[in-house]
Amino acid sequence: MITRLPAGGLENYTKLKEFILAQHKLSSRDYRQRSSQAVRNSKKTNVAYVSCLSKLQDSWLRSKEVTTFDQLRDLHVLEKLHDTLHPVVLRHVLTVEGDKSVTAMRAAQVADIFERNLPSDSKLRY
Repeated sequence: MITRLPAGGLENYTKLKEFILAQHKLSSRDYRQRSSQAVRNSKKTNVAYVSCLSKLQDSWLRSKEVTTFDQLRDLHVLEKLHDTLHPVVLRHVLTVEGDKSVTAMRAAQVADIFERNLPSDSKLRY
């Protein structure tokens, strides 16, 4: 992992630290998955459970750069759309999204175009 860092970065502790932390940073999908799959066990208090959920939710929203209510709503709609897409269609939509922030409406348009271009006898059609 460190071999991917330029030689000059190895001599600077701050750059090295930032690089290592960035390599181990969870993706927004990881935060969402951990948040949705979190369960309270008998050893955790309700307060500890809610605190954990809140931190995961905050990390997810920060990773998606959500700062307004409209962005929050759009993100939830987008995630719901992702949950309903066939895996092949979802893979295409996620590829088009890449690292960019794509609105739910844009993702829906990409999915519709992809599905329209499938053969008429495709099992991916509803």
